[in-house]
Amino acid sequence: CACPSVSQPYPAMRPYSNGYASHQYSPHKIHTMQGRQQKVYPKPIYSYSCLIAMALKNSKNGSLPVSDIYHFMTENFPYFKTAPDGWKNSVRHNLSLNKCFEKIENKASGGSSRKGCLWTLNPAKVDKMDEEMQKWKRKDPVAIRRSMANP
Repeated sequence: CACPSVSQPYPAMRPYSNGYASHQYSPHKIHTMQGRQQKVYPKPIYSYSCLIAMALKNSKNGSLPVSDIYHFMTENFPYFKTAPDGWKNSVRHNLSLNKCFEKIENKASGGSSRKGCLWTLNPAKVDKMDEEMQKWKRKDPVAIRRSMANP
């Protein structure tokens, strides 16, 4: 797998937006016990490595702690807000074992005694990751839009 370049985020995401999709790409609606409608988002068809790469590409400097990767995924793909916590293990597993990602020391610890690490894309794998994301995008663009908070 390869990783996307940081200079051009793909796809463009709105990491902190509260808006929801509209028209034919809207998620399904179900009725809760209280009679209110709740939007149900499907699991994104992208692989975890693609989702992680999107988070990193859409960051300010191309690197993030794992907690910010989780945040990106829940804000852009609301399925993860209610998914069982096992998805977080999958993210950590991908970060640790996938050659697309590299761990770097968090230099901006802000005086904190806790040392954290940041994750970034492996520059040698960018083209391959771009190809993988394009493959998924061509495969089912409607499914991708349905899974996004802001397609």
